Amino acid sequence: MVIGLAIILAWLLFWALWLFFYASGFSILQNLGVFLLSLVVLLILETLLTVPFARRQPPRQLKRT
Repeated sequence: MVIGLAIILAWLLFWALWLFFYASGFSILQNLGVFLLSLVVLLILETLLTVPFARRQPPRQLKRT
């Protein structure tokens, strides 16, 4: 899924820009809070993209040996 990779790359770019321009104005706990919030948003976006794709897949048959 190309869009999933694009979201991860955008998240990494956000963090690079955040650390370069904004992080020095905040405490370590505030920066940790921004990191955790961005991680939650990343996981929500990835889930919203993956679940519909996974639901369209046919169920797998288990092979008995």
